[in-house]
Amino acid sequence: MMTWWNSLNLTEQTFACIAIPATLILILQTIFLLFSSFGGDSHDFGTGHDTDFDSDGDMDHDLHIEHAHIEHSHEHGHNFHDAGLRVFTIRGFVTFFCIFGWTGLALMRNGVNSTISIVSSIVLGFIAMIFVAFVLVQFLKLQSNGAVNVDNAIGVSGNVYLTIPANRDGKGKVSAVVSGRYSEFDAVTDENNAIPTNSEVNVVGVTGNNMLVVVKK
Repeated sequence: MMTWWNSLNLTEQTFACIAIPATLILILQTIFLLFSSFGGDSHDFGTGHDTDFDSDGDMDHDLHIEHAHIEHSHEHGHNFHDAGLRVFTIRGFVTFFCIFGWTGLALMRNGVNSTISIVSSIVLGFIAMIFVAFVLVQFLKLQSNGAVNVDNAIGVSGNVYLTIPANRDGKGKVSAVVSGRYSEFDAVTDENNAIPTNSEVNVVGVTGNNMLVVVKK
């Protein structure tokens, strides 16, 4: 290992320092995502949030963020598709750094100059972000299209990933584990204040349109 490391120049070592930890984090994210999807509790270590490190420093906080519009991104149009293709998420950035690092290292090791390596790595990293976002959206659609009885969501805790307007003045989005399946639902609230992204909520009812009625924890 040290022989390999010492054979790298400074730029190659930089790419490796980016790629290796990003790859490990991505592997952990994927494991926790699979764990939560096949019967894991959304509040276990593996999550309804698959372990990333968010601004609150809470290891329990990712899968929801990844399925979320981060408020800043949503307000400034960074969701790439009306159906919910969310590129600028924690998982997206981890994917970017993983592909960026390994691509740059591979190109440099094959004699490509540093400028072309960096530019190519950025482009491929961004393409990988979009691809992962697309796959995740399809995964969630597959989940939500399953045989989930929305009435079983009553009493369940969930996480807001699209702000829920106050007093049923519009709908937001909530993710929750219902009947052992991680799913996303439209949601409204009767509270006087909007419930922002990443808030924990309890489901207290279901509307005639199969939307959840939630209250903030």
